[in-house]
Amino acid sequence: EVDSLSTIINMVVEGKAHSILAPSAVQKEASQGLVRTVKIVDPVITRSVVLAVNPKDERSAAVSAVRKLIPKVARELIESRGWVASAPDAT
Repeated sequence: EVDSLSTIINMVVEGKAHSILAPSAVQKEASQGLVRTVKIVDPVITRSVVLAVNPKDERSAAVSAVRKLIPKVARELIESRGWVASAPDAT
C-alpha cells in the first residue's frame, strides 16, 4: 500500500500499478497521454471534500478571506470544466 499521491501516479505511469483516483489527480498525465482513465459507473463512487482549518487561526483576516474564496474558485473551476467534479447547491 502506498500513501503518496505522486508515488502512486508515478507507479501507474511506469506501468507498475493501477489505481482508483479522482480525475483531477491525474488530469495532467491523462492530457499528456501518460495514463488512460476509465470512469467507474457501477457502482457509483462519490466522495466529499472538506476545508479543514485550525480553530485558532480562524480569527485571522487572511484565513477568513481564503476560506470564503475557496468555494467560489472551486465552483468556477467546476463550471468551466477545469475541474471534473460536481458541487452541491449552495445553501
